[in-house]
Amino acid sequence: MLLKAFIIDLSDASATLALDITSASLFAAGTAPTTAVSETIDANSSFMLASLQNAANVARFAAYGLDITSSFVANSTGVVSLITHYTGSTTATISGERYVSGDAALGADGKSGKSAVTTATNYGVGLDDLFTLTVGGNSVTVSPGGAYGGSQTVTTMTAIGNAILSAYKFKYGSGGTASGSAVATITNSAGILTITSFDKGTAGNGLAIGLSVAAGTVTATNAKNINWLIGGTAASADEASSDNKTAATDVLLTITASAGAVDVTSQASFTASAIAAQPEELTTTRRSNSAVATDAYALAQESADPVAAEGATAAVADTTAAVSFSRVGWLG
Repeated sequence: MLLKAFIIDLSDASATLALDITSASLFAAGTAPTTAVSETIDANSSFMLASLQNAANVARFAAYGLDITSSFVANSTGVVSLITHYTGSTTATISGERYVSGDAALGADGKSGKSAVTTATNYGVGLDDLFTLTVGGNSVTVSPGGAYGGSQTVTTMTAIGNAILSAYKFKYGSGGTASGSAVATITNSAGILTITSFDKGTAGNGLAIGLSVAAGTVTATNAKNINWLIGGTAASADEASSDNKTAATDVLLTITASAGAVDVTSQASFTASAIAAQPEELTTTRRSNSAVATDAYALAQESADPVAAEGATAAVADTTAAVSFSRVGWLG
């Protein structure tokens, strides 16, 4: 089975797409599956999906032996924003997920209490305090002043972000101790961590993101002044987490041969599209019946959506010696 997967960039709103195979154009006009037309990109993912999966499109694809599926799962990212509450402040109006907005909410918080956040006693972030970031099945725990944290000398939001980034690269970056199981890359800008999923398709969408902070061994600091926000929605209740995951920005369209149909999937392309950049086709070196030479880190960056065409059984190497075998020896 061959499965082709393409990313439709929703930022190209109003541009047109024409998906062709050798014998025909595949998108249908309105409710008429017999008439071909170009598809117009809509910035609204719901409208785009409704247009791609309308009955006429599905029927026209099926008429040429193809199944079309589409979903809002492509090019997924997530953001973790570090926040600090300052000692001596009379109000704390920045919303986060550890503490909610407002001085009264901080004072009522059962996990820390206002005094732990806004007084100079046992206050602030130390170089030994521990930050744990999780992305999907990946996790790192690091202190800003530790070796894996890049041996930061200050505890600004930028330095803390750099420490988390350094630890993540050490473990999940190229040549890292667990690089083959990496699921994302991370960048840091002044304590705002941007997480980009390796898999640009389905598997990269909805990866859970989490952050936690714990005091180190030095009692002068406890890191309770640190707050954070994951995603773009301000918390309206303590530890709001409805968007604590990677979120898609684009649509993934996949094409496979219908059951029993002659497979013409390989012919499908967007070469006739009236758009500056063609939809990106996701490819893979993964194989079920043959060896894969791709190293584990590079393989982790490939999407799991496309399926390459190959034989139904594993091939036998040309260098393998032939073996003669008979079951009739007992007749003698």
